[in-house]
Amino acid sequence: MKRILLIGLFIVGYLAYSSGQEITGGFKVGLNFSKFDGDNAQDAQSNNLESNDYSTGFHVGAIVNFKLTDIFGFRSELLYSQKGSQYTFDGPSFLRLYTRQSDPVITFGNRREVISFSNAYLDIPLMTYIRIGRIEASAGVNAALLIGSRGQGEITYSGVSNGGQNVDPIVITIDGNFNKDVLTTTGFGNIISRTIDNKEVFIPEVVSAYYDGFPGDETLFNRIDIGLNAGLNIFVNNGLNLGFRVNYGLSDITNENQDFDRTGLDNGALRMSMDDDRNISLQTSIGFSF
Repeated sequence: MKRILLIGLFIVGYLAYSSGQEITGGFKVGLNFSKFDGDNAQDAQSNNLESNDYSTGFHVGAIVNFKLTDIFGFRSELLYSQKGSQYTFDGPSFLRLYTRQSDPVITFGNRREVISFSNAYLDIPLMTYIRIGRIEASAGVNAALLIGSRGQGEITYSGVSNGGQNVDPIVITIDGNFNKDVLTTTGFGNIISRTIDNKEVFIPEVVSAYYDGFPGDETLFNRIDIGLNAGLNIFVNNGLNLGFRVNYGLSDITNENQDFDRTGLDNGALRMSMDDDRNISLQTSIGFSF
């Protein structure tokens, strides 16, 4: 897919140069309504334990138009674009709590985890367009580079330890930078001490992105995303237009080395989720070409 995009960019440049037709610039700004799309974890009765709802962000950037004829041409853009998802897990799960020496104490119970993800990308759409009158239809490919990733939310949990001790309700706030945080079994803010299975464990009030994750320095989200675009523009005049676009990701945006399965453990160890997650983004915009 990366080779296809590079070839496409070369073709656009070559056609624009060889045709001697008009090259114009512009800008656009608008809103993104986006979410992650993928397989959801299920319980034994095939009920979904995970869901992703749309979140709101924005995009802004520059446009280059390569007009080949009065109705046909190419367009490339460079956009700062916020994409994300409102992620929820609610159902049977586990929580590993840690002693001062970072030894895990395993518990099983019910977890409700809600995280609002906000990922910042540099989007590079490459589109072909056909314009008839005031209506323009476009389609093409999109390459995106992840430049920032934040996640905020909360875990609410209660359960039973391996030794049969009830674990009173626990509430942990998530405030993480998924591009920069590192693996840790500690947190910050107030720390609560409890004795579970005759071991003193420490429960943080707030944790970062990779509390109790897989070892290693991998991040949850992959740096590169490739997708498809399709859109419709309505021109108010020769320059000003109102646009609507759908962006559907083709690549898995999550790294399996940090994407763990919340439904269970393998002999006390995390297991990989092994599902694909893709970006879906609906965009509305105001653009101007000159």
